[in-house]
Amino acid sequence: MTDFNDKVNEWLQQSSAPALDTPVEQEVATLPVKQKKSLPKKIIYLIVGVVVGFFVIVGLVTSLCIVFLPKKGTHIFNGYSNVHGFLALAEAPEVDSVMTLDENMSQEEQAAYLYRTASTNLKNAPYLVGYNQGALTLSMFGQYNYIDLDAVIMKNQDTYFKVDYHVINDAPLASLSRDTTSCERWYYQSGMESMAAQKVYSSDRDEAGVPFADWSEPENYTKEVPVFTTGQYGIFTVVNHTITADTIKNATVTHNDKGGYWEVTCNLDLSNPASTAYSLADIRTGTGDKKAKYTGVSFIFSVWDSGYMRTFSTREDWNAKVIVSLAFHMDINYYYSYLEEDCDMATYKDFVDAKNAMAPKQ
Repeated sequence: MTDFNDKVNEWLQQSSAPALDTPVEQEVATLPVKQKKSLPKKIIYLIVGVVVGFFVIVGLVTSLCIVFLPKKGTHIFNGYSNVHGFLALAEAPEVDSVMTLDENMSQEEQAAYLYRTASTNLKNAPYLVGYNQGALTLSMFGQYNYIDLDAVIMKNQDTYFKVDYHVINDAPLASLSRDTTSCERWYYQSGMESMAAQKVYSSDRDEAGVPFADWSEPENYTKEVPVFTTGQYGIFTVVNHTITADTIKNATVTHNDKGGYWEVTCNLDLSNPASTAYSLADIRTGTGDKKAKYTGVSFIFSVWDSGYMRTFSTREDWNAKVIVSLAFHMDINYYYSYLEEDCDMATYKDFVDAKNAMAPKQ
């Protein structure tokens, strides 16, 4: 057994270091071997640190979302609540006009006709208040954040005003997309070359539930003058989507005989580029994702027999990458009043504050 072990050891020693039998082999063996240059250790450490840091941040965000974000269905939206005290929201205006629908039209054509007629009457109305109470939902990994939306539009045939509040509930995801927390206000009066606009990034509600913001240091910018008077061409913009017979699909139009108004439910045809030709820029600017796109848009609105808009609700869904991929869902619910008293701008604090800050100085 000892002789066998000795022979094995001798064979291993010979096979592990074979002799160089030829001059060529010996010459090749003596050639210098080029050493590959390696990255400096500092750069390697930096790259590793950045990669590790990225995954740590993603992990922390994911963990925080899973722990702290409310699950779907836990947000209780109280629905319509008239915190501003308007008197005649969703009440029929005192006008003599009566609108009829052509029975030979398709449902999509009827829906488009009702929208255009009602939007034109919003423009022509001597007094108008529109009040929206809705919600913006941000979701990731099955977790949900909610931001309350509260907006007021006031206009007569001389002045246009709008304020739009985004009031955060418990919404850690909102910090990923700054514009989701923005509050904006717009002011225009006859004679101005453009509409003045301001934006801030925080708001709250008072004890009565009325939203407010600190407008002392806003971002200032301008916008095009909106269509809101009888002398202007076009219709009053309810939403930035294009709503025509060509962009509407799956419309249902019914008449509420007891209430005296038409009800419309329809979807926007997202396969038609014209549908979101103007609105797509809004979500891409708001999220910072140039590839953000809508995944669904639908409308539910009602029009008085006189042809005046009663209510208008929008449901929008879109996806965007804001550091991480987020899904957005927005509910907008406008109620309209044509009562002169509701449109008394001098008694509405938000309007007075905006006029003092944004109207041209005499």
